[in-house]
Amino acid sequence: MYTARVPAVAVQHTGTITERIMAIVTLPIAITRGQKVNKVAVRDFTPWIVGITASIVSICALVYYFNNHDVQLYVDGIAHLRIGRSAFDSMTPGLAQLGSVWLPLQHMLFWPFIWNDYLWFSGLAGSFESMPCYVIACVFVFLITRRLTHDLWVSLIGTAVFMSNPNIVYLQTTPLGELLCMACYAWTCYVLLRWLETPTLRWLVHVAIATFFITMARYDGWPVFGAVWMIILLVSLRKREPASKVLAQLVLFTSISMVGIVLWLVWNKIIFGDPLYFQHGTYSSAMMQIPFMKAGQLYSYHSVWQSVRFYAIDTIQNIGIGISIASVIGLCVWIIQGWKKTETIFALILLVPFAFYVLSLYTGSAIIWIPGANPVNSHVFMYNTRYGAQMVLPCAIFCAILAHQLMRIPWFKYMVPALCILAIVVQVFILNIQGVVTLQEGQNTYDCSITNSQQAANYLHEHWNGGTILEDVYTTQFRDAVAAQIEFHNVIYEGSDRIWLRALANPGAYAEWILVASTNKDDLVNRHIDFESAAFLTQFRLVLTQPDGLRLYQRIGSYTMADRPALPKYVYPNLPCTKV
Repeated sequence: MYTARVPAVAVQHTGTITERIMAIVTLPIAITRGQKVNKVAVRDFTPWIVGITASIVSICALVYYFNNHDVQLYVDGIAHLRIGRSAFDSMTPGLAQLGSVWLPLQHMLFWPFIWNDYLWFSGLAGSFESMPCYVIACVFVFLITRRLTHDLWVSLIGTAVFMSNPNIVYLQTTPLGELLCMACYAWTCYVLLRWLETPTLRWLVHVAIATFFITMARYDGWPVFGAVWMIILLVSLRKREPASKVLAQLVLFTSISMVGIVLWLVWNKIIFGDPLYFQHGTYSSAMMQIPFMKAGQLYSYHSVWQSVRFYAIDTIQNIGIGISIASVIGLCVWIIQGWKKTETIFALILLVPFAFYVLSLYTGSAIIWIPGANPVNSHVFMYNTRYGAQMVLPCAIFCAILAHQLMRIPWFKYMVPALCILAIVVQVFILNIQGVVTLQEGQNTYDCSITNSQQAANYLHEHWNGGTILEDVYTTQFRDAVAAQIEFHNVIYEGSDRIWLRALANPGAYAEWILVASTNKDDLVNRHIDFESAAFLTQFRLVLTQPDGLRLYQRIGSYTMADRPALPKYVYPNLPCTKV
């Protein structure tokens, strides 16, 4: 909010109506600091307009993608919703259901919506969490670019780059965690910029609070914590502040912002017996990459060039070649022209996502497969393409910096806004024509992994009439119970604590249905139960076998079968189907 004081002078009601209006409008311009004025609040509604515009875009996108059945395409999205729901809807409800692999903030934000069965099964509970994050991110992008450029039109251009990106617009309708991370990231960047401009205790506390939230949203936020810590140190040393003040600032920042990281380490130690269980536990990202590493399919592993190449191509396919080039030029111009300014250090935090994902690819903690980077005849079409979307926000700011520099050219000044708007429209059009990569990946996953292996979900939806289902939700991906609209407290899974162990030892006493990935050696149900034994076959009968090896067993004489219509089958564009 901006405030101004209007001088207590009388306005002469002379002249035409137009002259009177112009006198009132131009009155604040004549204000000088020495004049006595009355308090009149002059509100800046531009951020509200940006937020309202983003909300309209968000709602329209949700209506479109929901009607096209695109909200629930990602297995990870369904898993996020399942974790949020299981905290109160499971055989062993409680906070322990939050698990160890994914950070808890997103799952806790699901709670106002996930209790409703329709919102859970449809995926809208996740959409309602992601959509406000999209709006918040758009507003903060505007505020950041306006403080950097002090130009309204340039700020709107940078905001439009982010707001209109097709991959961002799609992801904000899904239960995935990218938009929550972007909102916390934009918030952290904004308050850090305010602290760089006005290094007061108030803004330092704001920076610490924002950093705390991003460290609880995604692991992308942990290097952001390190970058902010380093920026505070560099700025303090550059200003030659006393060592006591530098130390006090770092201690204050760390004591607030690092609480989330410490709590997560303690959580993993208490629940799973290892503070780093999230990093090298059974379901961690690093463990998931080991089979691909052994098969020679982790193409970026221990290769700096391939790591940079894969993520750069992924970024370009998420943003577009034109915007990517403009953002690189904007970054270079910003650093060259303002390297002596304190605010230029701010550019370090904007490069964190790129550095984080390149390092993750290099160490084998993450994997990306995307056309244009994959080797010829690669075994998979697309995987984790959404990682590149994390660079949309920094690139939007870099584009605004470039536009600001171009507007300083006298003969080019009035052409820049129109050219930028045209470039954004053209880039959005091209991205949609070529295919929104994050949407394509989800549709490809559904077509190749779900549509051809949905018999178990159909059977349960048609015939399930009560009873518990024993399954390893990690290997079965838990799609079947969700598709069949079965509440989670009917599922016995690896997070069901002692009930899970007892069911594995004596399935006939605890389960009416068993889902097992019979061809997967990592499936815990498959490893603990002898499905060929006489004892088992006298209690259960095989009712379904899918082409992918998933089997559905029913306990003999357990429940009367229901009779409901089959699930609808959705058809998506025909994309290359290969096994991950």
